[in-house]
Amino acid sequence: METNVTLVSIAIIVFLYFPGNIFKRFYFKGPFSQQFNIGIFAERFITSIFWGGIMQIMSLIKFPKIL
Repeated sequence: METNVTLVSIAIIVFLYFPGNIFKRFYFKGPFSQQFNIGIFAERFITSIFWGGIMQIMSLIKFPKIL
């Protein structure tokens, strides 16, 4: 039971959090780079997962034959 929770957590982090974090890193460039680390950790984590989901959906639309 604990293994399933661990695998799901790792999958969420790898497939949603990292792409969202990279997207946010490129978005907050230049004069806005100071705003990247501002805010509550939970808020930054949730927005990274949101943007990661958006990036995954966009990649599935762009490359539909992968699945």
